[in-house]
Amino acid sequence: MQAPERTASVVPHADHISPGDSTTGDQVMLLRYGSKTRYQYERTLMRLKAWLLREHPGCITNGEVDLPLDPVACKGFLAYECVKRGPSGAEVEPQQFKSYSTVNACKSAIKFMHKESNVRVSDELETLLADFACGYKRKVAQLKDSGDMAIGEGKRPMTFDGYCFLAAKALGSEAEHNLSTMVHPFLLLCWNLIARSASVAAIRYDHLAWEGDALVVQYAFTKNDQVGKNCTPRHIFANPGNPAICPILSLAVLIFTRGAQRGRSANLVFGENAGERFSAWLSKTCELHSVEMSSFGVLVKDIGTHSFRKGVASELSNTPGGPEAVNVWLRAGWTLGSVQGRYIFAGSGGDQFVGRAAAGHNVNDVEFSCLPPHFKDVGLSNEQWEAALPGYSTFYPSSFRQITPFLVASLSHHYIWLQHNLGKHHPLFLAPVWTSGLLPKLNVNVEMGRMHNSTTNLRSSGIPPFVAITNRLATVENELKIVNEQINYLPCKISDQLRASKDSSATTTHLESFRDSVLSEIRTLIGASKSPEPPASVNGVVTEPWWTTTNPQEQRRPSLPPGKVFDLWNAWWYGLPGDGIVPLRLVRPQDLARRCDRVNYSKLKQVIASLMKFSTVPETEVQRMAVVDRSALFASCLERLGHSMLVVGMENDVSKRRLDEMTYPTMYDLIKKYKL
Repeated sequence: MQAPERTASVVPHADHISPGDSTTGDQVMLLRYGSKTRYQYERTLMRLKAWLLREHPGCITNGEVDLPLDPVACKGFLAYECVKRGPSGAEVEPQQFKSYSTVNACKSAIKFMHKESNVRVSDELETLLADFACGYKRKVAQLKDSGDMAIGEGKRPMTFDGYCFLAAKALGSEAEHNLSTMVHPFLLLCWNLIARSASVAAIRYDHLAWEGDALVVQYAFTKNDQVGKNCTPRHIFANPGNPAICPILSLAVLIFTRGAQRGRSANLVFGENAGERFSAWLSKTCELHSVEMSSFGVLVKDIGTHSFRKGVASELSNTPGGPEAVNVWLRAGWTLGSVQGRYIFAGSGGDQFVGRAAAGHNVNDVEFSCLPPHFKDVGLSNEQWEAALPGYSTFYPSSFRQITPFLVASLSHHYIWLQHNLGKHHPLFLAPVWTSGLLPKLNVNVEMGRMHNSTTNLRSSGIPPFVAITNRLATVENELKIVNEQINYLPCKISDQLRASKDSSATTTHLESFRDSVLSEIRTLIGASKSPEPPASVNGVVTEPWWTTTNPQEQRRPSLPPGKVFDLWNAWWYGLPGDGIVPLRLVRPQDLARRCDRVNYSKLKQVIASLMKFSTVPETEVQRMAVVDRSALFASCLERLGHSMLVVGMENDVSKRRLDEMTYPTMYDLIKKYKL
């Protein structure tokens, strides 16, 4: 009789295998299971081994489980796993049963154990596993019917009102701007893409492109499509009527506050550990606002990152006149069964309809067909793009550069809204795209519209026929309203003209003189309200600093705003012309009103000095540099500073912290700690 085979005590993850551990072929074989799935199976098998040692020690040989597993022992373990238990293994009081999906995962783990050891599951064990799963599914249904188990499993769907509430909290957060700047677009993309947080966290710059009137995202693979067979493009649309949940505007704020990107920076849109950071923020925010969340019909303990995926799918599927459920399921990546999966495939038209509805547009309103803010021709040179977005031509891929004009258009269109709704110390107000005064100047070139813009020839996509009919009816209604107003005003107009021709004492010369004086005054007011012009430059060298040509009375008394090192680097050399603040290097400590500003000024001065130690350019030359060259110098100095931190033994600080996003007080503390 063949001796029973045994499982390995620990199965290495594919992500943790080095060339010395196994061949490349073995590493590929391990990729049959995802690392998280493999980890969950191994945890279940550890519990199985511990249970067998207590209840069926005869099934263990030399510390390993005998395979194929004894059906009697297997049935006992499955019954043991059905009940929720505490850390000690004792049943919780009162008795509670686990969900069907949890127990079904135990069945899969047992099959995994046999497969990894190349042992065939016996027919008796195969039948037992199938019968137990079928019976437990009925058991769960009975428990739900009797009220001993909640009807729903897992996290509860998030309502649209709850989603808008969390978006507002992320947007208006004053605690940590760098975190909220990442969290807000992450939240909006989870909702708009109907995606898991892991899928959103894995989006890279080269996964993004622009197509027509929509941002296009294409995953490499998803949890239920591990080989990327059905990863069709997902379309994301702007919502200019509701900027708080507009994904294009939120993404623009994130991208243009990133600052200079280091050469070794990962090209993940949301950076490293984005999923964990978002999950931690979500838990903390929901705990702080548990009363408000309860008013939206969702308890805090039932909220998780998966709530948004469930919530938007439920919201869209139950919207009268909304997209078909099949298109929602396809966008979410859910399978439609063996038959439907072979004959029903995702297409751009259906996904565009779902994308517009997910963006928060009312499907029964004419604004459903609105176009995003855009330009016919943005008219910026490559040097201007580099100044506004450091690394524009070197760091960001060409497909992503197609998106940037639409991001700038969204920032320009919502310029006033951003001023009123973002915190006064938000990183955007220190970003080059804002401080350069570029956005208000471009505002006159921003195009909008519904259905079709004849100037740019941009057309709305994903529009169902009834929306086009509604749009035509609205146009006719507006035209009739104008005609009605003109008819009602006609008698008064005729009467005024008759009276003026009869007894008017004004001459044509007087009217023309009055018109010219009004126009002259308007031109004066417009000229006074313009943002200061950026300095002229020759071969990248600034020739006329703006602060030397500005009225001293228009210059504000400086203050030290919080922000990233990159943002304050630019303010140190060039100031904030939009706010009338001179370069911070020209400021004296006694010029600062608050003591905390004077302390922060000392820290900032030390950080700039530490960076300049790695510069080959003297300060006098840096002062005259253009923005593009100064940003490149900062990236070089920061890179060298990072190397010096590694040399003096700061591996933990460098690996765990994101130098690109570090604030200057934090950088100062590290420099002082390691005496750099």
